[in-house]
Amino acid sequence: MKILNIPPASIPYTDRHRAIVNAKKNNIKGVTNQVKQNLLSLDNQVASRYTDFELAIQNNQLFNFIESPSLKLNKDDLLGCYTGYTKKVNEIFDLIKGVQVPCFLKKCPYCGITIPKTHDHYLPETKFPELAVHALNLIPCCSTCNQRLCCTKI
Repeated sequence: MKILNIPPASIPYTDRHRAIVNAKKNNIKGVTNQVKQNLLSLDNQVASRYTDFELAIQNNQLFNFIESPSLKLNKDDLLGCYTGYTKKVNEIFDLIKGVQVPCFLKKCPYCGITIPKTHDHYLPETKFPELAVHALNLIPCCSTCNQRLCCTKI
């Protein structure tokens, strides 16, 4: 597998997550958006996990990075930050793609055949939903490999 170039953190990764949350509507059909309120209440926990994740990568200790039971309880809301491919999520995808060598984006890093048009999660989003939109946890890949890999993740 090819090694990705690391996206710059000129805008902290936590701020990118916050921008996704803040872009969510405050009200839906006149009712307070409880998902957004929940995500806002989780901000400190998510920010802490982002820091821990980045340190684990920096110190080559990712194998020691464990799941957060409390954040896993909020999996649906956290994964909602990733699904839908909003403008803010696309900015993260563009950030990742923007630092790769052009030839890297011509073939999937897993199969080496198809153009990468989706993003896989290095640490599975089902176990680490708080990292669903973290740029260091996303890998451009083709949809075939993404589907095959997501079905084999533990």
